[in-house]
Formats: sequence, C-alpha cells, structure tokens
Amino acid sequence: MSQGISWVREGKIKEALEAFKQAQIFDQSLRNSAGFHNSICWVGCLHGYAQGVFKICEKAVTLDPDNKNYQDSRGLARVLTGYLAGALEDFQAVVDSGALDFSNDVKQRRLRWIEALKSGNNPLTPEELEELRQVEG
Repeated sequence: MSQGISWVREGKIKEALEAFKQAQIFDQSLRNSAGFHNSICWVGCLHGYAQGVFKICEKAVTLDPDNKNYQDSRGLARVLTGYLAGALEDFQAVVDSGALDFSNDVKQRRLRWIEALKSGNNPLTPEELEELRQVEG
C-alpha cells in the first residue's frame, strides 16, 4: 500500500494501481476496506490523478456511505473531474452533517468551495490545490 501511494505521488499510476491490487491479494480484507479505497482516492486526487482514481473514490463511499470523510474525498474527485453538481452535493452533505471533526480552517475551506460551486465555478485552482496538499495532504 505505501509503495502504491509513493508511486501515485510520483505520477506512476499504472504501477500504483498494480501495487494496490497486490496489497489486496496479500490482505484480502482490503478489498472491502473503505479506508483503503479512500486513502487511494485522496492521494490520487491531490496529486493530479482524479480521473484515474475516481472509481476507487466511488467504491469508498459505496462501502461506507455514512462516513462523511469518504464523501468529502469523492467531492474532491468530482470537482477535479468536472462533475461540479455532484461535488456540491457531496461537500454540502459533509458540512450539513456536522459529523466530521473538521478544524475551523477546513470547514471554512469547504464553505468557500460550496459558494464557488453554487456559482458554477471550480474552486480548485492550482493555488488552492497546492495549499490543500500542504495543509490537508
């Protein structure tokens, strides 16, 4: 798993996906681990590979639909793949739930994203993504 995440950060998505498959063979419980899938989703999105990990993001939410952290990650993937309406739904549900133990800074960031999305704008500028990698990555 850690090798796969390292490869995602290096842009070696094909190798990373193979490493994740091998991890699931080694530890069968990972196949149904929403946390495993969410980790891949988050790292992939932060490093510019949202399209490549999108199905993995969806699987994390499917495996544990009540976990708002996973919906937050899928919202990130949705923004980065151009599905702004779906991202708005995800981020709004996350903030409205109050289920997350977000810091005030993280909550304020999500609220800014929601406002941008309501206006039809993509809030994830290159600068915002860089800040996200630094603060939440």
